Amino acid sequence: MITPNFIQKLAGYLDTQVEKVVLNNGVYEIDTFNVKQAAEDQLTLTYTVPQGSVDLISHIELQNQNGEVVSSNGVHVPITADTLIHQTIKITEVINHG
Repeated sequence: MITPNFIQKLAGYLDTQVEKVVLNNGVYEIDTFNVKQAAEDQLTLTYTVPQGSVDLISHIELQNQNGEVVSSNGVHVPITADTLIHQTIKITEVINHG
């Protein structure tokens, strides 16, 4: 079993890796976070997607400073006004007894 202390360190490491949000395969990039915080077993991100930047978010990538993908998710989020996105990445241990 991974200790809670080590999982917290992994969340902190993840925090250092996420530098920007890339929407819809490069259509729009966000590098300013309202909240970017690692605590316990998760990384919490909050960022604003301004109205007019995209009409619909279909894909969200979190990237490091070199443009390498840290996380990738297909979504369906219409943007009709400035939109605050709250994204949480939870670190968990998966045990396979098979």
